[in-house]
Amino acid sequence: MMAKSLSGANDNEETRRGLAGKSMEKSAKFMYSARLLLNGGLPDQAVDRLYYSLFFVAKAALFLRGKDPVTHNGVKAELIKLLKSELSGIMSEHEINSLVGFYGDRERLRNEMTYSLTGESECLNAADVEETMAEAMLWIESVAGTLCGLVNGEYAEMVGSAAGEGSS
Repeated sequence: MMAKSLSGANDNEETRRGLAGKSMEKSAKFMYSARLLLNGGLPDQAVDRLYYSLFFVAKAALFLRGKDPVTHNGVKAELIKLLKSELSGIMSEHEINSLVGFYGDRERLRNEMTYSLTGESECLNAADVEETMAEAMLWIESVAGTLCGLVNGEYAEMVGSAAGEGSS
């Protein structure tokens, strides 16, 4: 049975890679479910699933480095540190800040759509969510490619595989 988190005895390369792989699979399933929810006329629910697709890519990158924050704020804080430390020299400061900002904006939007009862979700339309999903795929390809070693198109294939699992 595979470990569910990193801790002393199970913090080794094999466990890290296993947890990162599971996180990427989970991310792809969330992206696929976001698409289904959007197509089903539930853009606010799609935003929630979209955020989790980003969250689990971030977790994968952190697992590979032996980090396992347990809260959303912890994941975000560690992701910011990771992006700034490992991507400076590969990307411009503006590009890194854009990646950080995109993640934070999706988290904020998810919180508004999930927890607010004052009508924000009625202002969200399918076209906006569709655009955000396309941007999220680019974010994931960039972050997962740079920090997790995925090659171009590999994440899209994972989402397609999640679609196949959902229909069986």
